[in-house]
Amino acid sequence: MYHNTFTKTYYNMSLKSGKHICIVTPPANGWFCESSTGTAGLRLPLEITSGECKGTLCEYVGWLSHAALPRTVKTLVEVFGWDRNLDALGKLLDSGPFVGKECEITVEDEEYNGKTYPKIKWLNRAGGGARMLAKDGIAALVKKLSAEVLAVQLEDDAPKAAPKMPPRPPADKDLDISDSEIPF
Repeated sequence: MYHNTFTKTYYNMSLKSGKHICIVTPPANGWFCESSTGTAGLRLPLEITSGECKGTLCEYVGWLSHAALPRTVKTLVEVFGWDRNLDALGKLLDSGPFVGKECEITVEDEEYNGKTYPKIKWLNRAGGGARMLAKDGIAALVKKLSAEVLAVQLEDDAPKAAPKMPPRPPADKDLDISDSEIPF
């Protein structure tokens, strides 16, 4: 395995593109890492638990830079229910709130320095990224989006042009008569 500091993954060449169910394994040297440029990261060692990549080890790094921190925290809270206690996490070297928890990664191939490598693009809850909404959440969603949903123009909703009338036949002097020429 080797590390590309510009991505969120330690690469293992047996890692393949697609979605994979993983389990977080205990970190060998703690949860934190640093890129060659000095950016701090929170590393999650993962083991793929099913499919053709079963047994493959890889590592997701959630970067802790000023710009990336909100997304990293949001992902860890949504996927693992993390309590955001960074201090407690810093004291744990080989255990912690993520160990043994399941997640799903989406891996895509990415080119770097002229070579193609697999990269973990997304970290989601196992079984997909969507979650059920509570009743109050549904009501708020319906209220917020109803007008927009109705405003969406569908192909069948588009105003229709009046049907075209068939062309008039050329005038025929024997058939063309005026109202005064009608016998009744």
